[in-house]
Amino acid sequence: MGPITVPMASNRCAIPKRSNPQITSTIPGAINVLRFACGVGAILSAVSSPVVIAQTAAPVGGSASRFEPQISIRESYTDNVGLVRGDAKKSEFITEISPGFSIFSRGARANFDVNYSINTLFYYRDNDRNTLNHQLRANGAAELAEDWVFLESRANISQQAVSAFGPIGSNSSTSNNKQTLRSFSVSPYLRHAFGRQATAEARYTYSKQSTNGGSTSVSDSESNSVLLKVDSGPAYQDWGWGTAYSREQINYERSVDSTFENWTGSLRYRINPRLFAVGTFGYDRNDYFTVGDNPQGAFWSIGGDWRPGRRTALNFSAGRRYFGATYAVSANHATQRTTWDFSYQRNLTTSRSQVDQPFGSTIRDQEENRYRADNPGKTEQEVKDAVRPILQQYINSNVDPDSVAGINFQTNTAFVEKKFQGVVSVQLPKTRLSFTAFDSVRDASTLNTVTVFNRSGDFALSNVIKQSGVSGQVTYRLSARNDANLGLDYSRVRLIDISRTDSLSSFNLGISRKLSHTANGSLGYRFIRRDSNFDANDYDENAFFGSLNLTF
Repeated sequence: MGPITVPMASNRCAIPKRSNPQITSTIPGAINVLRFACGVGAILSAVSSPVVIAQTAAPVGGSASRFEPQISIRESYTDNVGLVRGDAKKSEFITEISPGFSIFSRGARANFDVNYSINTLFYYRDNDRNTLNHQLRANGAAELAEDWVFLESRANISQQAVSAFGPIGSNSSTSNNKQTLRSFSVSPYLRHAFGRQATAEARYTYSKQSTNGGSTSVSDSESNSVLLKVDSGPAYQDWGWGTAYSREQINYERSVDSTFENWTGSLRYRINPRLFAVGTFGYDRNDYFTVGDNPQGAFWSIGGDWRPGRRTALNFSAGRRYFGATYAVSANHATQRTTWDFSYQRNLTTSRSQVDQPFGSTIRDQEENRYRADNPGKTEQEVKDAVRPILQQYINSNVDPDSVAGINFQTNTAFVEKKFQGVVSVQLPKTRLSFTAFDSVRDASTLNTVTVFNRSGDFALSNVIKQSGVSGQVTYRLSARNDANLGLDYSRVRLIDISRTDSLSSFNLGISRKLSHTANGSLGYRFIRRDSNFDANDYDENAFFGSLNLTF
């Protein structure tokens, strides 16, 4: 069966007026994006009328494009809209309407993916809570001159947690601990393969991040970075080598500017066809706010890369940098019915670098890795389309597949993070099980980056912050169109310096139905309880919801 196509009905779109005074400050931006979507649809209609809607891949050397309008409608009831304790609880009915679109284009020299939606929340009793959120994930890449000049760009808008200790509800509608983060980057670069001997790359990247209203936890910022590197080519069979220089300058509006600079050399030796020894060495020369020694010095690491089969991989390394020991281990293995993924590392990082990579995005990565292993040669869009129904099961059960392993709270402070993550999934004829465990220690004291003059986010309360937790999700296929979902989660966050410990437990139960090829609905219940050894931070919430998702 060939691609399914439909003609575009009209090149004109009905743009809503500002009918709600609670959201007039944000509607203009939404209207502009909707007009952009309509324009894109009109262009695609003119260029490729009718527009391709099927999920088929473009033929080799050919191109394909797709424009899909979509809308999600959700009705919720919560008995604790403010996520407060005791008698202060108030119930509320919440309506969420999220129109949006996705654009997909693949060509011989360029491709891009855009997913955008407007999440509008209407509160039945308290109209002052009415909110409008933009959500965007866009990626593009182009080859401007064959094997020489390239361009990559990405843009994201999402709502992320400000603090690991703030209230977290059953969904975005009941959480007042989130802010809108916007990020954009563009990266032109030169890359060329010099026969079989070497590949060289010179890249410049500009990126900008901002928050709604200017958060006190994380400052708006922009960065300029350069990367120069040369790696050995396939002519080197037993020995491989590489060298790289990178420098990033980050300018904050309300914090001290930072510079991260290093030079790295690497060697790789093939012990046998499936085992490689890997070593790195180099020098860091950084400049960020610290009351300790200069953040610079030589570094090294040694490790290995073992791939005993197509479904199994193990990478490991250990070494030392100016702030102490570093190590990293990652292992993944797949069988016909199970997938196992584990990682453990300790290294320097910032929450800014993790904005576009949600903390704990193991479910999505694991499902995509599994499909790639079972279906070699598939395009990235085919991979994403194949795992979309699995991720939808988490969404139907009110679980975000990108945030099942902790909270990426926001801070301007550089820190050393020690993190373990593990995911095991089991696929049975009618049942799918997924188990997640994580443990994270974010330590700013190692770098001496937090003082009374430079406190940011949760680090204003403690130099060391720990998170740990476990979760389990079960999906049972009741029939060809119906699934039942059950989830249990437990996590704990600790501020070490002030001995504060908060635990969060949740239970969710739901049922989803595929109504048609382009529509699915779900009903569910979720209970959340937070316990804290600090007064006035305990709360619990019961929430019921029903949703309908349509793709046109």
